[in-house]
Amino acid sequence: MPSIRTLSTVLLLAGTSLAAPFFNEATNKVVVARDGVAPCSPLPCVVDRIMYMMLTVTVPEGSTSTPTPVSPGSPAAPVVTPSSAANPQAPAATEAPASAPAPPSSPAPATSAAATPTPPSNAAPSTGALTVETILKIMPLTSSCAGREDVHAPGNCRTAAQAAAPLQKAFDDWKITVKGAQAANLALIAFESEQLRYKVSVGTPPTPGKGTYAVMMPPNIKLYATKLKGEAAVAEAGTVEKILDLVNTSDDDAFGAASWYMSTQCPDAQAKFSSGDVDAAFASYITDCVNGGDMDKRQATWINAKKAFGL
Repeated sequence: MPSIRTLSTVLLLAGTSLAAPFFNEATNKVVVARDGVAPCSPLPCVVDRIMYMMLTVTVPEGSTSTPTPVSPGSPAAPVVTPSSAANPQAPAATEAPASAPAPPSSPAPATSAAATPTPPSNAAPSTGALTVETILKIMPLTSSCAGREDVHAPGNCRTAAQAAAPLQKAFDDWKITVKGAQAANLALIAFESEQLRYKVSVGTPPTPGKGTYAVMMPPNIKLYATKLKGEAAVAEAGTVEKILDLVNTSDDDAFGAASWYMSTQCPDAQAKFSSGDVDAAFASYITDCVNGGDMDKRQATWINAKKAFGL
């Protein structure tokens, strides 16, 4: 291992501008004294406007390179000759002023965002208005009401063309956006109303106050009427038949009942239809929420509804 030569320098800065130590004018000189003794202590110190400070460098024995001083932290490190003290592992360097360290670069901010997952087809929101063609695929008899009117329910029958707008309005009003849920909604209406033929009960015997195109029972009709018309109107109506009339006169109200029921009485239905198994979701909707039976008989309209919505 080469021996280390130890050098020392006392640096004298004359003048008042330490920020420009390389000037050689009379008023601002860099004065170097080898192995000098400062007239003050401890270093660094100032006497007669001259700053005295000690710099140290190391060079390997026999090196021809001019050493670079180890910066003492002064804002302006001047040119110096070799000085004393050494770190035996410090490499030789060329003579130059010590430069200020470059500021660390800032890391680039993250720019990626979480991708929005693509839902399965049955969970995709409905796009556009409900079409007459879609309704006809589910309820093919609704192309016309000719010969379909029942004398026990005059004026009840509606065509697909008449039903499309109020059904879409109901989806919008009650936020029924999942395709599987919309299909189930229309399958329910198709079965209960016998393809838009009835909005009142015509059973044997009929159930007073039962109706709308969802053919809901009187307690649900009262809840629905209270939501739409208010408690005062329901109280004033009094009888179940008159309460039904509150929500059965307007097509918007009569067609909106099924969507209201799904939204308010079956709040988890749309999540189930979004899960992927629409058949299980439909069975749960009918048996657990609607409390309806006849699942075998309901399959025909449900199959039609799935096809119509591409499920």
